[in-house]
Formats: sequence, C-alpha cells, structure tokens
Amino acid sequence: MNKKKLVSALAAASVVASGGILGASSVAAKKPSPPSCFPNCQGANLSDGDYRKAQMAGGNFSGATLSGTSMVKATVNGANFENAQGIGASFIKAKLQESILTGANFNGSFFRKAQMQGANLSGANLSGSVLKKANLSGANLTGATLARTALQHATLTNGNLANADFTNANFSYANLTGANLSGANFTGATFKKTICPDGSKTNSGC
Repeated sequence: MNKKKLVSALAAASVVASGGILGASSVAAKKPSPPSCFPNCQGANLSDGDYRKAQMAGGNFSGATLSGTSMVKATVNGANFENAQGIGASFIKAKLQESILTGANFNGSFFRKAQMQGANLSGANLSGSVLKKANLSGANLTGATLARTALQHATLTNGNLANADFTNANFSYANLTGANLSGANFTGATFKKTICPDGSKTNSGC
C-alpha cells in the first residue's frame, strides 16, 4: 500500500472508531422533557433548569424557584406559577395561555413572542422584562408591576391593566384596543404609533 492510500485508510479507521464524523463524544440533541417533579412542582427549586420545548400544560409550579430557568418554546398552557420566583427566566415563544402568574416575581425575564392570552398576572412583578411581540390579549394585569418593561409590538387587546405600574415601559407599536387602563401608572412610558383602547394611535400616551 502506498503512503497516500495508507493515510486515507488510517483516517477512515479513525472516523469509524470515533463513532462517526462528529465523534462519539458529540452531544446528541436533548429530548425535550419536563422536570422530574412534574406535574406537581410546587415549591421546587428548578433554578437554571433547561426545559425548552417541554410539554408541561397544567403543571403546578406555584411557589417554585425558576431563576435562570429556560422554558423557551415550552407548552405550559393553564399552568400555575402563583408566587413563583423566576428572576431572569426565559419563556421566549412559550405557550402560556390561561396560565396563572399571580404574585409571581419574573423580574428581568424574557417573554418575547410568548402566547399569553387570558393569562392571570395580577400582582405579578415583571419589571425590566422583555415582552416584545408577546400576545397578552384578554390577560389580567391588575396591580402588576411592569416598570421598564419592553412591550414593543405587544398585543394587549381587551386586557385588564387597571392599577398596573408601567413606569418607563416601552409601548411602541403595541396594541391596547379595548384594554382597561384605569388607575394604571404610565409615568415616563414611551408611546410610538401605539394603538389606544379607543382604537386611535398615539405617540404621547393613551
């Protein structure tokens, strides 16, 4: 066997021995799965957990610690997050329809493009969170704190925002058609082509 063929043979043998082109040590794609405590994770510490794309509809996460936890693209419709502590959690593109987040602390969390229709966030703290393009139509945000929250292009149609705190929040291009804004605090909030409850557009506040 000449030198060139020998080198090729050795290379092929190495690929086979290593389990393929990427090698046996390459990490296989993780199968989406809920935490071991599911469906009753009440009070559980799930900090920094990775539950991306997991199916967890109707789960009980009340009082759970979810700081830094990823539920990106997860399905948690109808789940209970009452009084949960989830600072810095990620729910990007997650399905949270009809979920309960009353009294929960999701300060600095990510809900971009999340589906949150009919969710109950009364008394929740989402200060500094990102809800760009999130769908909160029909959601209950009474008394919630969303100071410095990014709500650009968010849908809040027919939502109840009474007595909520939106200090320095950004409502650019958001849709508030039919929403209840009574008693809400919009001090320092940004409005740009925002659709107000009466259907009019504003750059200065509804």
